[in-house]
Order: sequence, then structure tokens, then C-alpha cells
Amino acid sequence: MTMKKIFFTILTISIFSAAYAQIDRSKMPEPGPAPQIKIGEARSFTLDNGLRVFVVENSKVPRVTYSLVFDYDPVFDKEMAGLTDITGGILRTATANRTKEMIDEEIDFIGASMSVYAGGLYASGLSKYTSTLAELIADVIINARFEEEHFNRVKTQTLSGLMAGKNEPSSVAARVNNVLLYGSNHPYGLNITEKSLENITLENCERFYNTYYKPEITYMAVVGDVKFDEIKKIVENYFGKWERGLVPKHSYPTPMPPKGVRVAVVDRPNAVQSVIRVGFPVDLKPGAEDIISARVMNSILGGGHLTIV
Repeated sequence: MTMKKIFFTILTISIFSAAYAQIDRSKMPEPGPAPQIKIGEARSFTLDNGLRVFVVENSKVPRVTYSLVFDYDPVFDKEMAGLTDITGGILRTATANRTKEMIDEEIDFIGASMSVYAGGLYASGLSKYTSTLAELIADVIINARFEEEHFNRVKTQTLSGLMAGKNEPSSVAARVNNVLLYGSNHPYGLNITEKSLENITLENCERFYNTYYKPEITYMAVVGDVKFDEIKKIVENYFGKWERGLVPKHSYPTPMPPKGVRVAVVDRPNAVQSVIRVGFPVDLKPGAEDIISARVMNSILGGGHLTIV
């Protein structure tokens, strides 16, 4: 080691030692300033079929993101618990115009990603493929084709996950917690079982899709390096022919707080760990002023699932 390197090494150690010596470890450091979250202005429009679209222009990165939410009421599947999840799992597997392989190929070719689930869709890609990605999304949502092969695969995967969950203490606790919080006559208190999966058919999934996946209950958010007028033309072009439908409305009794402390114990002698869940129903409506405060409080208390109904 040269004298120059030795000198700089000694100097660096001296500086860090001096800084360390000035830190009072008995006092908690003061929190830094809260970061400022700046969200671009959202502009919106509604198609004649009822599809509501929100656009936020952000040119920092040459990407675009589509997010769709299907705002149907929770469905009480009863003896077919899991129907919504199975239906969401089949979407994106095939359309009237494309096979699954074709969909995957086209998405990969433009370097995009797309995920579909029972309650919505998320897709992201380069902004130069904004129109191409919108056309793919429209085809997947509007022209979904249900095939026995993909239905059996999704159903088997769901059953495998259910069987694996029986050996997971956290999964068992969640299932018990759902029933205690919402009751067995509420969709949030309904658990998937092997029997309920056996009752689900491909025709059930197709009927659910044709009933609930309609534009008048769908919200679309488009964020990225796009222009409002451009997006409006693209959405009108690909989603304007999406036909309306009479989507059923459902209402359920509001879960009431228990009169006292209720304790449910699931005895698993061979379990390597114990899980404790604490739940309490709170009447917190969407859009309420206390939602953000409730989420922060929930995180401070250890996190967990906060459902806004």
C-alpha cells in the first residue's frame, strides 16, 4: 500500500470515528420530512356503454399501465364457493380470436405484462405499444373463450392450493377468522372446500362471466406516457362495442360486533408454530374520512387484512 492510500485510509477512519462519537445513542433520531406524493391530474370520460375511464398523463418513463376493476357486488356462491376465483383464473387463457399461446406470444413480443383475476385486470408495457396493448386487453375481456382444458387446470391448481393450506397454520386461522367475523351467510365468510369445487362446472364459469363482466360496472385507469385525446380514441375504438348487461345487485346484513370476546381454537398437536389472529368488524364505508387513519393504525398494530365494504 502506497503512502497516499494509507493517508486517505487514516483520514476516512478519522472522519467516521468523529461522526460516530457525536451521535447520542440514548436518543431516538428525529424522523425525516414526509415525502411529498404528487399524483398527476386525472381526467375522465365515460363511453356510451357505461365504461368509466380515468387518464393520468406521466411522461417521466416511456411506459403505460392499464388497470381495470369490475365493480360487481360480492357474490354468495354458497355450494359453489370458489366460482369467482375459478372464472378469473380462466380469463386470459383464450379468446374468440386467439389461443393462449397466441396471447402469450403477442404480450412477450411487445415486452408487456398482463394479469387477470376475478375482480379486474392489470397490464403494463412500453407506451409506443399503447394501442396494441389496449387491443389485447379488449380481446381478453370482451371475447373470452372458456375451454375445458384450461378450466380443469385452474380447478386442479385451486384444489392443490386448498389442500396445501390445510397444513398452513396461517391459512387455517384465516378461514376460521372469516367465519367468525362475517358469519357463514356472508360472502366474506364463505370458504372454498373440496365439495364446493366439485360442484363448479365450465358452464357455471361461462354463465358468471356473461352475467357480471359488463362495461357499466367497470372502471379503467390509464397511467403513463400518453395523451388524453389519444387514449380516448383508442378506448372508444376497442371498448366501444362492449355490450351492456343487467348486472345483478346483492346486499347482505352488516356484520355486527360480538357481544363479548370469542375465542376459537384449532388444535393441531404436530404444528411447529402457533398463529394468533385478532379480528373485529368495523362499519367503515368506502370514501370515509377515517379510511387512511384506519389503515395506518392497522399497520401499527401489526398489519393484517383490512376489508372496506
